[in-house]
Amino acid sequence: MGWAVWVVFLRLFPRQSSSVRLTIASNVGLGGFRLANWPLNGGRDRAAKGLDLVSSQAVNDESDVLLFCGNLFQSPSPEPCDIALAARGLKRLNESSVLVGAITGDKDTPGPGNCSILDVFEDLGLMKNLNNCEKPFVIETDSCKLALSSLPWDLDSDTRNPLTKLQYNIDADFHMLLTHYPVEGVHTAPSNVPVLNLDSVSALLGVDVLATGYSNQSSHATAGSTTVLTPGSPSSIDGRGGFISIDVSGETLSEVGLISGLSPAEYEVEIPASLLSLDNASSLIINKINQKIAPDASLSVSITGRIPSNVFRAAALGRITDYARKRCESFEWDLSGLRIVESDNERAAGPVSIGSMIEQEAYLIRDAESGVDEEALARAMAMVRLALENGSLEKGN
Repeated sequence: MGWAVWVVFLRLFPRQSSSVRLTIASNVGLGGFRLANWPLNGGRDRAAKGLDLVSSQAVNDESDVLLFCGNLFQSPSPEPCDIALAARGLKRLNESSVLVGAITGDKDTPGPGNCSILDVFEDLGLMKNLNNCEKPFVIETDSCKLALSSLPWDLDSDTRNPLTKLQYNIDADFHMLLTHYPVEGVHTAPSNVPVLNLDSVSALLGVDVLATGYSNQSSHATAGSTTVLTPGSPSSIDGRGGFISIDVSGETLSEVGLISGLSPAEYEVEIPASLLSLDNASSLIINKINQKIAPDASLSVSITGRIPSNVFRAAALGRITDYARKRCESFEWDLSGLRIVESDNERAAGPVSIGSMIEQEAYLIRDAESGVDEEALARAMAMVRLALENGSLEKGN
């Protein structure tokens, strides 16, 4: 059975007097996003902002319930500072009369026999650990009897389709099943991760909403009579994540809204070519980049002016590209204003053919004795990138 994707809208909904409002999130990732050679604090700060965004939305939108579908933390053994940060956020929600429930995900599920940090928060009265619910957890209001069930994460499960129970008929007006598994045909997942079979999801009975937290991108769809919600990640570094707000009126899912998560930070760095020399070209560019680079940043670096071909080679733009892309969300060059010349002599005949420069470097890329010349390869790739920016490999461009 195919997926029927609903039309969604990014706005706050006026509260209906007879409805129950829920905010649903996942993949907050407290503890930081691990990036190569980057301090943990950068990811930790973004995850903290993601949690604050979700919590503030739940409070300001007067949600009755806030649910986390896995990976509130980035590890099953979070550091004390991350535990304290989460505890403060949960306390604020409790003081605002927002009931919090959560399950663990692929990142923060402890090993067999170990205690989860969610157990600690439950013992402190800060949340309900829905992993531990053998029976549905029921929330009763004047207008609705809402039941919450969970399908806990288990990477060691013998089955490749964890959704083996298809009958969930219970005494409730509205029933939501929380899990962290990807759904076949909806989420891309590694081959070693169990996936919810689409036919099984379509065959579910007694489940009004299946909320699954595996993907960082927000979406919702239908399979059979079940609405499938993917809250996404409010902390996603590509800016495409978010979370979900829903209104439940009796037996009806009356409103669904996808709320945007944090946006990536966008920076532009402008470097005059006149500042570059044989001795400082590469280091100066890296120093300029380091002033703006961050794990969640989208960075564009432009070099403008005329530059001798030997200085251009010394800049090693290909290697700088590799350096930057390991340390930020996205990185691009803008070389449309760069003019490469034979020398720094004002009487130089004119710009060098980028095509001929690539040809020169090609002779150095492969040597029978030494193998690939990585520096020459990096320079050649930077020149190809420059040629694409300028739209031609002809002489004079």
